[in-house]
Amino acid sequence: MLACIEARKPVLTEKPLGITVSSCERVLDAEIAAGGRYTTVGFMRRFDPEYRRLKDTVDAGTIGTPLVIHCIHRNPSVPATHHTRQTLTDTVVHEIDVARWLLGEEIVSVALEKPRHRPSVSHQLADPVLVRLEARNGARVDVEVFANAGYGYDVRCEVLGDKGYVSMGSGPHALVTTDTAAEQGLPPDWLTRFRPAYDAEISHWVDDFGGPEPSPSAWDGYAATVVAEALVRALQTGHREAVSVGPRPELYR
Repeated sequence: MLACIEARKPVLTEKPLGITVSSCERVLDAEIAAGGRYTTVGFMRRFDPEYRRLKDTVDAGTIGTPLVIHCIHRNPSVPATHHTRQTLTDTVVHEIDVARWLLGEEIVSVALEKPRHRPSVSHQLADPVLVRLEARNGARVDVEVFANAGYGYDVRCEVLGDKGYVSMGSGPHALVTTDTAAEQGLPPDWLTRFRPAYDAEISHWVDDFGGPEPSPSAWDGYAATVVAEALVRALQTGHREAVSVGPRPELYR
């Protein structure tokens, strides 16, 4: 990635931008030295039609001022080697980016709770986990992440404002209601759910090749990693942890 930036070549990279904050800072420094934004981070939910509807509704002011975001992220299963840190840095990082994107604000503090966990999971994995995020403007975000939910891939999001709310479920699956039951299909995995978003993300990157403002940018990748690392600290300390992404460089304003 750094070699591509030095050569002024656009890069599409998967999330997270880096495993550590310092590795992300090296990408920022490289772009600032090169004088351009060459990195696009693969936060593909920004290209999902359901998430786009949430974003457009919030930006239009339809629900007023956003106050609370509720998120659910459930996987059917993960490998036995999966651990809680991976849940925070590889899974919850999506919700971190979505929260920053929907609110247009940075996260300033995080907290984490470990409720009673599923008996069949290993001791290295707290499952499920409840994550709390606080935005700079005072809005709150809660995330329930369940790595071994066992029944399907279930991702939901609701934004509550002072004039209403907007919500989305697990993709374009119709809710069928009869006099005795209501039924709605669920995707079996993340690729089935988000394949159109990945296609849209790649198309956007190709169409915007060499464009002035790749989105999501390296700054978005850096900020999400800062928040994820704060969650890892909260996991270790059991306390609320402050988050500081520092001043945003002029290149990313």
